[in-house]
Amino acid sequence: MHAASLSVGILGLSLLLLAGCGQKGPLTLPKDPPPATEPAPAKPATSQPVQSDQQG
Repeated sequence: MHAASLSVGILGLSLLLLAGCGQKGPLTLPKDPPPATEPAPAKPATSQPVQSDQQG
């Protein structure tokens, strides 16, 4: 009996977590790409000179 109640509770919690992540995911995704595009080019640009310096 206790095992069944625990499994049900775990399933309920997992569903709530998945539902929360699903709702937050799409909402945060559109917000992240715009700002992420700006720092993205800056990161590889800085990594390239660092690699060349190490090789040189």
